[in-house]
Amino acid sequence: DFITFTNPCIGYLLHGTAEFLYHGKTLSANEGDLIYIAAGTKYYSFWQGEPRVVFYSLSFSFTDRKAFSSFPFQILKNYPSDIFDEIFASYENNHTESLGKFYLLLSDLSEKLTGGNPALSAVLPAIEYIEQNKQPEHPLDVYSAVTMAATAILAHRAVLAGGAVYDIPDFRREEDRKKYENDRWTVFRKEGEDDSGMPPRTLSPWKPTDKALEKARQAWEENDYLGLGWKKKDVDMSFAKIKT
Repeated sequence: DFITFTNPCIGYLLHGTAEFLYHGKTLSANEGDLIYIAAGTKYYSFWQGEPRVVFYSLSFSFTDRKAFSSFPFQILKNYPSDIFDEIFASYENNHTESLGKFYLLLSDLSEKLTGGNPALSAVLPAIEYIEQNKQPEHPLDVYSAVTMAATAILAHRAVLAGGAVYDIPDFRREEDRKKYENDRWTVFRKEGEDDSGMPPRTLSPWKPTDKALEKARQAWEENDYLGLGWKKKDVDMSFAKIKT
């Protein structure tokens, strides 16, 4: 049967050879070649190596499904391995650094892959920031991050205050920063430690059971949760070094 990937996939052959039957043509890959497989590509493949085949496999998808979707299946000969080595080295322990290296790889591939007119809307802001220090139109910086946090806190405060109305602060403005600089109100408190008169988030020293923690851990593993929520953002990336 034909092999088909739901998401785009990038392979890098470290040891061995591979042949692909695609659209009636046979394409060959050797050590040091990059293999780009577009989402939905149907092909046969034959791999061989002594004593085994070793390759990197990187699968990804974007919220914008059109990103990189126009490039067809192709092989880039003698592609440098450095960027793949760097992604692999940081993937397990520093997902943020690994994702940054991945964007640099896509930036390079957008110039070297042929036969397409890529929709780079999902990655272009990140590429421009890395290469030109150009801020996107609506940057997620410290001010916007704090504003998002304040929105949730003020919403909770409004509910506890019987529907009181709070203006969302703009922390770029000095007067708004002054207004809240000594505000220590939080829902994560212990009873009796705050004089605001508002109830804390919980009144008891509740702790989850071992069974509940194990169930949560299983749910995180099933959803590939890494503590950064990458699957809920623009890009979802999985990377592995495979020996067969």
